[in-house]
Amino acid sequence: MRTPLRVVVFLVAASCHAPAHAPDPMHSAGAPDPEPAAAPRAPGSSEPVPQGPLPADVRPTHESLALDIDPARERFGGTADLALRLAHPRDILWLHGRGLAVSSATIALASGAKLVAHWEEVDPNGVVRVSLPRAVSGDVTLHVAFDAAYDAQLVGVYRVKSASGMAVFSKFEAIYARRAFPCFDEPAFKVPFDITLTVPNADVVVGNMPVVQESPGGAGRKLVRFATTPPLPSYLVAFAVGPFDTRATTLAPGAVRRVPLPLGAVALRGRGKDTAYALAEESAVIAEQERYFGVAFPYPKLDLVAVPDFQSGAMENAGAITFRDSQLLVDDQVTSLDQRIDVANVLAHETAHQWFGDLVTMPWWDDLWLNEGFATFLATRTLEAVRPEFEAELRAASRTNMVMSADSLTSSRRIRQPIETTHDITNAFDAITYEKGAAVLAMLEHFIGDEPFRRGLHDFLVAHATGNATTDELVQALAAASGKELRPLVGSFLDQPGVPVVGARLRCEAGHGWVELTQARWRPVGSPIPEDALWTIPVCVRAGIATGTEKACTLLAARTGALELSGCAGWIMPNAQAAGYYRSTLSAEDLAHLRDRGTRQLSVVERVMLAHDLEAAFRSAALPGDEVLRGLEPLARDPHGAVASIPLDLLWFVDANIAVGKQRAALRAHVGKLYAPALTSLGWR
Repeated sequence: MRTPLRVVVFLVAASCHAPAHAPDPMHSAGAPDPEPAAAPRAPGSSEPVPQGPLPADVRPTHESLALDIDPARERFGGTADLALRLAHPRDILWLHGRGLAVSSATIALASGAKLVAHWEEVDPNGVVRVSLPRAVSGDVTLHVAFDAAYDAQLVGVYRVKSASGMAVFSKFEAIYARRAFPCFDEPAFKVPFDITLTVPNADVVVGNMPVVQESPGGAGRKLVRFATTPPLPSYLVAFAVGPFDTRATTLAPGAVRRVPLPLGAVALRGRGKDTAYALAEESAVIAEQERYFGVAFPYPKLDLVAVPDFQSGAMENAGAITFRDSQLLVDDQVTSLDQRIDVANVLAHETAHQWFGDLVTMPWWDDLWLNEGFATFLATRTLEAVRPEFEAELRAASRTNMVMSADSLTSSRRIRQPIETTHDITNAFDAITYEKGAAVLAMLEHFIGDEPFRRGLHDFLVAHATGNATTDELVQALAAASGKELRPLVGSFLDQPGVPVVGARLRCEAGHGWVELTQARWRPVGSPIPEDALWTIPVCVRAGIATGTEKACTLLAARTGALELSGCAGWIMPNAQAAGYYRSTLSAEDLAHLRDRGTRQLSVVERVMLAHDLEAAFRSAALPGDEVLRGLEPLARDPHGAVASIPLDLLWFVDANIAVGKQRAALRAHVGKLYAPALTSLGWR
């Protein structure tokens, strides 16, 4: 077995700040003297600064962090030891560090000698060049001593001032870990982390892993060491230090997880009691997602951490999820049902990431949709299972409709967008990634079936556990589980922008029934977007037949197609279960048949999508306005508020922009009749 070669990098800069309480590795007992530094390199003598991913021939294999964090101070600091594997001899190393005041950086060789090198931040995005006096290769360790200011933009490592006192939190997604410590700040670089924090005695400390040792740190301080993490990308590392209340419970073993799981909640002092709702919901969420994946919760514990002034809604750090406090804390005196549903949804989303994103991570940000689209999709499935009264599927349908509107613009982008700059990374966190990604997954699940879909996900997670995987590898796993060729379908929705519109026309001849289908790109009136895009669309229709209703499906890959029915049908709804990511249109005749015969036989989510599709038909002039308004009438009278409220937007538009004089008076009288039953039942006027 080859002995790893250890390397440590050293830099002295007159302008650097001394790290707070950081040990000086160069003066530890028995350490050999460093070799003299090489002469400064001339500008341009090294390879170009990486503008995308770092070179693949240098890979981190482990990182140890020893940080001194005191919320009362203006800066934090410490040391980082990065074990690296160099595939080829190198005298330059590229990694990440932004705004770090580095006081020493050394490379330790297997012989015990140390090479002094030069640390230089060479790009405003935090790319660092470490220049060595001579080339090294093999397994080495980079040691850096540094300190930094708490970040004023509430990313990286930052402070929060509250009535309870000062607290420190971390937020490293997407590329903010480099503001906190030297690292390879890309999702492909997953390594185990050993983290030790020196903090004030009175403060509570939370991290990704359980605390394995707590010892005196001198002068009213303590040293807290966490268990080694499984391999993680730098953006999933997390810690919090401050005056916290904590609550805890333990989830018993089950069919999938054979050991107890400690579950905790953390909030600033005085708000601990408001975590009870989240703890109860999270217990149900974890149990359901373990059942769904068939894979035990991937980490030895989970803490839910409420953070004031948190920049985003929540962050899925492995074993320590952080939330904007309003997204986690529930005060029984003031929190509405709608807010409670939001808390449950965020819990389900972030917990899904513990498997999809944390256990298995995309290699690069162009596959971000694998993380966010999947977590959005699974949050809906989880709440459907554990809280069916929340009607998560209706919220999902509403979000899909909204993202379809955005996806119809000329500025829309594809889901799998190339990531070439750091700005591209930031821009990828949008509704196309989250909501369209989730809708495409829901359509894919509907096409191949719930069980094959779930089995494919299980196999994918097991095969790539603690590593990285791409969209193509997920598609391969789902194809193997379902026995269906999925690449044309998935590629057509991931690699081009836009929303397809499926036209459906019912046909019957000599007792034989079928549906004629067409497809084009959906465009609102006046849009300059060409309509000649082509998708591979799994189209499912619900049809009213003599014996009741049936669902029939086909794959529409050409401009036109046909879908066979078991017999002649009296009506059709072109998007069964609202599962397809497409708009749909009917002829005026078929819309009248659906309105008069079929609406009451549709599910609530199908009626929601039908109402949205009628609005879209109005906006694209696919149907005359009077036909659209007549089609909306039974939906306006719907007993479910989620359905009945949708026509109001279009009716308001007609009232404000089209109807004049007597037309407006007639319209308002008509609206009054439509909504009179609902108003009566509510007691409104």
